[in-house]
Amino acid sequence: MLRGPARIAAERGRDAVDAGVVDALAALACEGDPRALSDRQASRLLDGLGLSGIVVRCRGSGRVLWSCGGGADGEELACGDLLVTTCGGRAPRGAAWRALIGLLVLTAVDRGPGAGREVDATGIHGRSPAVAGLRAQLGRIAPTDNALLVVGETGVGKEVVARAIHRLSGRPGAFVPVNVAAIPRDLLEAELFGSVRGAFTGADRPRQGLVTAAHRGTLFLDEIGDLDPGLQAKLLRVLESGEVRPVGSTAFQAVDARVVSATHRDLPARMEAGGFRSDLYYRLAPAVVRVPPLRERAEDIPVLRRLFEAEAVRRLGLSACRWSEAAASALVRHQWPGNIRQLRHVVEVALVEAQGGVVTPRMLPLRLDGPRAPQRWDLATADFRRHLLGAALQRHAGNRSAAARELGISRQTLHYHLRGLGLGGGKR
Repeated sequence: MLRGPARIAAERGRDAVDAGVVDALAALACEGDPRALSDRQASRLLDGLGLSGIVVRCRGSGRVLWSCGGGADGEELACGDLLVTTCGGRAPRGAAWRALIGLLVLTAVDRGPGAGREVDATGIHGRSPAVAGLRAQLGRIAPTDNALLVVGETGVGKEVVARAIHRLSGRPGAFVPVNVAAIPRDLLEAELFGSVRGAFTGADRPRQGLVTAAHRGTLFLDEIGDLDPGLQAKLLRVLESGEVRPVGSTAFQAVDARVVSATHRDLPARMEAGGFRSDLYYRLAPAVVRVPPLRERAEDIPVLRRLFEAEAVRRLGLSACRWSEAAASALVRHQWPGNIRQLRHVVEVALVEAQGGVVTPRMLPLRLDGPRAPQRWDLATADFRRHLLGAALQRHAGNRSAAARELGISRQTLHYHLRGLGLGGGKR
C-alpha cells in the first residue's frame, strides 16, 4: 500500500489532464459549441481521453448534436438532456471527463427550430455563409410556382438543390428528374411528351411522358444547356400553353408541372452564339439559383467529410476511421475540381484504404505533391470523371449496372459519360 508522498503523487498522476484535452476544453468553453472544435482539437481530445470517438445526442429527439471520431460503441451515459456515447472504450474517470461532460451539457444544444431544421428540410449540409444564404434563398422562392434555373459547376449538388425546392414547395405530385444529355436525341421527345401506339417503329403501346408524370409535381431538367434546338421550341410551347401533345397524337393534354432546370454551362453565352433560344431561357430562368463550388465553402468540408463517412459506414459496411491532422488539412486545402461528388468519392476510398485505422494523406486519391502547372477546367474534370468511373467499373468487374448503382446515377448517364470520355467495354 502506498503511503505519504508516493500515494499523493499517484493520485495526482491519475487526475493529470493532457495538454491537448485542456486546449479542446478551453476552445469549447470559449466558442460555446462543440461543432466549433477543429479536427486537430477533437483528435487531441480523444487521444487524451483514450477513446476513438464520442457521439452526443439529444435525449428527447435523438438528434445527433455532435460527434467526433468513430468506432465500436463503448458506453452510453445519460447526462441531463444529453445521451453521450463513447467509442472504443468505456467512459474514462477523472477531472478531464467530468469537465467535458459539464461543458457539453451547457453547449451541445438541440437547434432543431433553427439551422438543424433547415438542413433536414433541404438536405443541404454546411455552416458556411454561402450555404446558409443558399438555404435561405430556397426557403423564399420554393413555395412559388415559378420556373427556376439552378446553375453551378459539375458535382456541386444541383439535383440536391432541385429536390429541396420540390420538398419546400409543398406540391403533392412527384419529383421527376430527367438528364437531357443522357437520353438519345431521337428518343428524347417521346420520353418527355409521351407517345401513342404506332407513332414510330417499336411503339407497340401508348406511353406516358415524363412531363405528364410530373403533373402537380416538379419536372427537373438536368443539363438543359444540351437540349437539341428543335426540342427547345417544343418545350417552350409546353411551358407557354401548359399542354402536352404526345408523339403521334393530335390531342393535347393539360399538365401542371413546375419546371426546375439545371446546367453547368453559360447559357447567356450560348444564347449570344445562337445555341440556345433566348425566349426559352427567360421562360426557364425568371429566378436563378447559384450553387457555390466547394472551394468557396472550405469550412464545410469537415462537415461533409463526416457526413459521407457515416453514409459509407452505413451503406457500404466500411469501418469508421480516425483522420490524421495532415489528411484532414489536405482535404481543406484541395481545390476540388469535381466538387462535392469528388469529396464523397475521396472519403470512401480513404475508408477502404484505412481499414478502420487512421487515414493518412497517402491514402487520399488526390495529387498532394506540391504546386502543379495550371490545368484547363474541362481537362481537370475529365480526368476526375475518368478516374471515378474507371475505378467503379473495376470494382464491379466491368458491370455497368452495378457501377451506376454505386455511383448513384442511372445506367444511361453512366453510358453517356463513358462515351464522352472514350472509355469502352464493360458488361451491361
